[in-house]
Amino acid sequence: MRRTLAPSAVMLAMAASLFILVPSAWAKGSAGYSVTKTISIGSPDRWDYLHFEPASGKLYVAHGDSLAVIDGHDGKVIGSVTGMPGGSHGIGIVDARGKGYTDDGRNGNVIVFDLKTLKTIKTLKTIPAEKDADGIVF
Repeated sequence: MRRTLAPSAVMLAMAASLFILVPSAWAKGSAGYSVTKTISIGSPDRWDYLHFEPASGKLYVAHGDSLAVIDGHDGKVIGSVTGMPGGSHGIGIVDARGKGYTDDGRNGNVIVFDLKTLKTIKTLKTIPAEKDADGIVF
């Protein structure tokens, strides 16, 4: 008597093989990437969005209740934009106007800052605080 596998068993076996084979193929494909340098930006040890601005070579890192600004070439911390107790998430940079934008997430505000001094120019109330602003795109 000859037994055949049900189509669902064949599909299950194929899916299982993908879980085994695909990750190893991805690992081999990522061999061109490696960590070349780590940069300490202080506590807290978490960050959210990153934004690299090619014109200035600066890396902006949403970092807890502040926005860390790092020289993208040598990795030195240049300064920070502070005053976002609700947490900084997104980053928008407008070089032509000399302004940057980030959010004060849980407070529902947009923080406008000067790109040279990193000082807050103004705070814009955008949404009710309970909505949690969580990102900026320019």
